[in-house]
Amino acid sequence: MKTRIMFDWAGNIYDWYIDWPLPFFPSKGETFNFLSFIEAGVISDFKDVRFVGRWRYDGLEKSITGMLQNDYHTVIGNINWGATCVEMELATTLYLERDSSGNLLWEEKGQEAPI
Repeated sequence: MKTRIMFDWAGNIYDWYIDWPLPFFPSKGETFNFLSFIEAGVISDFKDVRFVGRWRYDGLEKSITGMLQNDYHTVIGNINWGATCVEMELATTLYLERDSSGNLLWEEKGQEAPI
């Protein structure tokens, strides 16, 4: 089954298309071992991206693998079943993406912060 794995972070969507290798599909809220899919070669086009923290996380720097490295803090946020592809959105419970006012707390390293 063709599957799009998405990580929406710092105002960008990072996604990878794979052929789902397991005989069942996870549900919203379940934890997900993202790194095992990279290590097994299921996600073959992965390129890590680094993020720098802002405001609350000022001084921190993390990569996508750093955000999603802990299996128990990487959860499936949403699943969208389509006719030809299933989309699965990942989320991390280790860090917040936005503050209570909606401001992004992270930015992709090398991108200029919005004014």
